[in-house]
Amino acid sequence: MSLSVRNIKNENSFSLTPKNLEEAMQYAKLIADSDFCPKESKGKPGNVLIAIQYGAELGLSPMQALQNVSVINGRPCLWGDALLGLVKNNSTLIFLYRSSHFSPDI
Repeated sequence: MSLSVRNIKNENSFSLTPKNLEEAMQYAKLIADSDFCPKESKGKPGNVLIAIQYGAELGLSPMQALQNVSVINGRPCLWGDALLGLVKNNSTLIFLYRSSHFSPDI
């Protein structure tokens, strides 16, 4: 595999960064064949690559995207705390109210 390695944040961490589609597919296959891959994408490198690309377009790292992008009715969707994190990191957020119960107006 000829994926490039890029230093991020400090000298002790790295990120595999594909430079073209062939390297990206190798990276996706590596992940899809690993035990780390979510069961919905296990053995499906195309799904892994699309989830990573979708996450990248939203500002997520590849591993964040794999763990927080699901396909529902054929459409990629964010779930869990990833969506909340993206909202909180948005500089235009003025107020966020989070409630654990719903009380309908009667």
